[in-house]
Amino acid sequence: MPLLCSIVNAGITVVTLSPSEMQYHRGRDITPLVLAVVEFGRGHSESAVKGERVSAAWDEKKRLVREWRKKKQLAEQGRGPDPGHPPILTRRTPAWIGERGGKMFLIADNARIVQRIFNLCIEGRGLSLIVDRLTREGVEPFDDATNGWSKAYVGKILRGKVVLGEYQPIKLGEPDGPPIPGYYPAVIDEATWHQAQAAMAARKDHPGRSITTEKTAALFTGLVYDAEQRMWPKEETTRITDKKSGAVQSPQHCKMLIAWQTRGIKGKRRQKQVLVSARSMEGAAPSVSFPNEVFEEAILALLQEIKPADILGEQPESESVALATELAATEHQIHQLETELVGGGNVPSLASAMKKLDTVRRDVQARLAAAQQRESTPAAVAWTDAKSLFAIAKNEKHRLRLRGLLRQIIDKIWILVVPRASHRLAAVQINFAGGARRDYLIHYKAAGRGRKGSWEARSITFAAGDTRAARALELSNKKDARDLQKVLEKADLENVFGDA
Repeated sequence: MPLLCSIVNAGITVVTLSPSEMQYHRGRDITPLVLAVVEFGRGHSESAVKGERVSAAWDEKKRLVREWRKKKQLAEQGRGPDPGHPPILTRRTPAWIGERGGKMFLIADNARIVQRIFNLCIEGRGLSLIVDRLTREGVEPFDDATNGWSKAYVGKILRGKVVLGEYQPIKLGEPDGPPIPGYYPAVIDEATWHQAQAAMAARKDHPGRSITTEKTAALFTGLVYDAEQRMWPKEETTRITDKKSGAVQSPQHCKMLIAWQTRGIKGKRRQKQVLVSARSMEGAAPSVSFPNEVFEEAILALLQEIKPADILGEQPESESVALATELAATEHQIHQLETELVGGGNVPSLASAMKKLDTVRRDVQARLAAAQQRESTPAAVAWTDAKSLFAIAKNEKHRLRLRGLLRQIIDKIWILVVPRASHRLAAVQINFAGGARRDYLIHYKAAGRGRKGSWEARSITFAAGDTRAARALELSNKKDARDLQKVLEKADLENVFGDA
């Protein structure tokens, strides 16, 4: 009443259309205003009752689905009859699932598209490349993606568990109880889903794409860091801020990008891919490049010589097995509490215990999913698969697969490029996942008059001009990088590699 009166007193005319058209303005008898407030209250009450009824109807539907799930679990354990298809909560289903006669089924064409999205992800493509591939191949988007394929929609498909058949009830924008597995027909299996999560996790840890003019998979994109940029005084005081998140990035971790470089005289110019510092691309640091083709060939040849056992050491026991056991025990406790509730136990105390156990279950489920992602391709398997691809990674499919495997076995690669006239020396330090490390030196001789370009590489066991053990060398350390640069600038290449 006070609000309506203040609006009318401000000179604003209020009009109601039901139950009859009425106008309320300043100076009019207050009785119609009182009647209007009564009508407003009645309308609010009716809306509240309707909302409660709809909410109760949804709660009942969810209860029936959860009851179906319990019967389904008992049937799978051989302790009861199969309850058949789940009750239909809503006709609004994922784009690859249809409904007919109270039964849900996979729409074949759309299901194949979802499966292809997962295969592209596992092969090593990020969201942008998946969207680009689907668009270039003319794959029609689903009904709720009528504006074309987008990274957000593809990411939603890849990250969600709807593809496994899981349904998560929602209430007021928040999860309403635990998810219900087996509600939808599964379009992929769990092994495929975990492989995709592992592939996306690897890309998240090492993001980045090559700056190139053609579609080719750079094997070490996002893994290579420039040791030289740590040596510039400007880098010590510069605060680099991420434009999207606003977070201050460490200036020492300067990544190397892959760009095209044009060389040669007019009329005979050619392009080649080179590794170059990201900061130099912005004009914030000197540019010293190294041929990417030489870098890839040399590193693959050096990795081929490594015995995986020397890098891996003893592998820890599977974390997912222990977490799966813990989850099963928690779910058993929840089932016991549910049985007590049905039997008429102390409802408040049992409900409180159920809430605590449900929180524990969610935490264990999250940790189990993360562990399964990490273990979907064990390190030993990743090494074996990668080594089988070193010699044949020429086409896009093989290179994408190899790039994904390399991101699983390598944490960071530090590189220090030292130019020597027509020569280029690259000190490379590879930090493997798990903590192992290997140091190498690559020597590249550019092509000249009557001379073909060539390269050679070896383990960086020499200590020319440096009395410290080679293992003490840290290219991520500014002083070590500076000291090594001075050594390489004066090193006798004949002593290091033989006849240079």
